Amino acid sequence: MDVEDVEAFNILCLPFELLAHVFMLLDGATIASVSQVCKRFYEVSNVKIVWQTLCFREYNFTPEHFSTWNTTYKIIYTKVLRKYGKLVGTWQPKINPYGGLLSITFNDGGLIGTQYFAPPDPNVCAPLRQKKVFKITVDNDNITRLLCLKGKPSDVHPFQFTPGGSIDDFSFKCSKPDRHRKGSNKQEQLQQWIKEELGIDIQPCAVDYRLELLRIQFFINMQFDSSCNFRRLHIPTKRKPEHPVRPGLYKGTYGGHGIELVMVSYHDDLLHGVKVTGDPNVPADQLSIQAHINEPMILDRDNQYSLAQLEALTKEDVLVPVDKQKTRQPFIVPRDVMDRGMSKVNDEMDLTHCIGRYFATGLIAMDGFKHPSRTPSHFIVFNENMFAMLWIELHSISLYCRVEENLM
Repeated sequence: MDVEDVEAFNILCLPFELLAHVFMLLDGATIASVSQVCKRFYEVSNVKIVWQTLCFREYNFTPEHFSTWNTTYKIIYTKVLRKYGKLVGTWQPKINPYGGLLSITFNDGGLIGTQYFAPPDPNVCAPLRQKKVFKITVDNDNITRLLCLKGKPSDVHPFQFTPGGSIDDFSFKCSKPDRHRKGSNKQEQLQQWIKEELGIDIQPCAVDYRLELLRIQFFINMQFDSSCNFRRLHIPTKRKPEHPVRPGLYKGTYGGHGIELVMVSYHDDLLHGVKVTGDPNVPADQLSIQAHINEPMILDRDNQYSLAQLEALTKEDVLVPVDKQKTRQPFIVPRDVMDRGMSKVNDEMDLTHCIGRYFATGLIAMDGFKHPSRTPSHFIVFNENMFAMLWIELHSISLYCRVEENLM
């Protein structure tokens, strides 16, 4: 093409379909600008495939997501995705010491924020409980609506969204928190909440250590019911062949504190289990579990009948080469160890053998996270989705099951 041909070229002469393809390569802000150049560009900027491509490329918004909306791709992009699309993912409320889990997904014609809660203790293998808390959508007039879903389903109301200092922080503030109440007073709300946590109906005046902890948790959570800050959770997914369990979220039993959520990840030869939900002794974000996956052991059944036998063992007695770390071996709960729900699971699946056992430490502390220390433990693998922590000095064992819900 010579100079005269270049001077004679006019992009407006391109076929409409080719112009649309060019627009598909642009970002949303550029499309908005060039759509004002002329009528033809404006017409191209309204082509469905342009905005459909943009929604998928920038926010992974698929035709399946689109099927639940009652508007156009352009409206979805300009009214919702451009400002709120990066919220999709998993988040943790900044509620000390309890933490929590929030998932934001495309669903039901909007961006839905769903809180997830551990199942009632000791049902560690049961699904997470869930509750929708907000929705970002557009109404029939294509106006963006931020709707708080706390309270009665028929009584949705506005909330305010405030971005944080980075894309990994935001704050939620309900405009009408009085509509969240499910009972006529706080005692009725407390009783309903305790029922949801325990899976049974118990009067909140009953005397029980677990109930006392729940009462404290309820009233602290109430302080953040109308306004709360969130930080993004990055859930690991990559796994190497030598990793004994899959990385990600797990549900684990923590005695009187019930079932809590732990994030499992790998760091060189260490497996880390960081609390996503916590308690007054060991709060959220603390390193609850640290297992040395380069220190596998094999025990026979006769070495496991009591904690005294386990404590008497030295690493020289039981360590095996790393290439034999996934050797199937017998497992029993020592007779002087408190069972935290394992017998219930053992009725449903075989826990008489494990496929790996490792030296580990677990984090313990007094109330208020005072005097924290790491205590000797065994990290016991039953399969890639289930493991246990034998807390030797505490005379207890905790069982952990992988969270199977799709939070994305």
